[in-house]
Amino acid sequence: MDFHGCWVKTTKVYRSGVSDDQLMEIAEKMYADDHKDKEFMFKHFWKVVREERKWSAYVKREQEKDKKKGAVNSEAEVLNLEDNPNIRPMGHKKAKSELYGKSKKTSEACSALGEKLDKFIEVSTLAKKEREKVAEIQQNLSNNKLEAAKLAHKTAQEQMKCKMLDTYKELLLAPTSNLSALALAEREKAMENMRMVLFATDK
Repeated sequence: MDFHGCWVKTTKVYRSGVSDDQLMEIAEKMYADDHKDKEFMFKHFWKVVREERKWSAYVKREQEKDKKKGAVNSEAEVLNLEDNPNIRPMGHKKAKSELYGKSKKTSEACSALGEKLDKFIEVSTLAKKEREKVAEIQQNLSNNKLEAAKLAHKTAQEQMKCKMLDTYKELLLAPTSNLSALALAEREKAMENMRMVLFATDK
């Protein structure tokens, strides 16, 4: 059955006590039941053309064709209560009950979706905090490594100065009587360079 047929059938069954919006929901549900839960996608266009004379004439022609073929056209099927005395219109309470049931299912689905979103946000927040914590630890380790490198460099410099000081003392106390003029000049030059390193004052 197409959507227009669902609408015609709905308006014939629910004659009073049901609003247009409720009739539309019932027709949509009937259409989805007949089409494997597929939603009617052209409701807007249907609302525009359903009252047009061309549309009504087209529907009437299709009804007549199906009657001639002996087929029951679901688009033009009209439920006549006089021809079917055993079929009674759905009461107002039952119609409201079905609508409330649908609303309840929709509410439950929204609630379940909201819970999933809350869980996702919670997990994302925890993951962000963990990443920040790891980054902080890495930064601290990096800072510690830098401090350790600076300390090692300073220690190496102190050790080098100690060795240089020992060498300077040896040259200073060594006898020079047997040294040639060239050797004396080299000795003085070496000692001068060591004095600049050992006794330099920081500005």
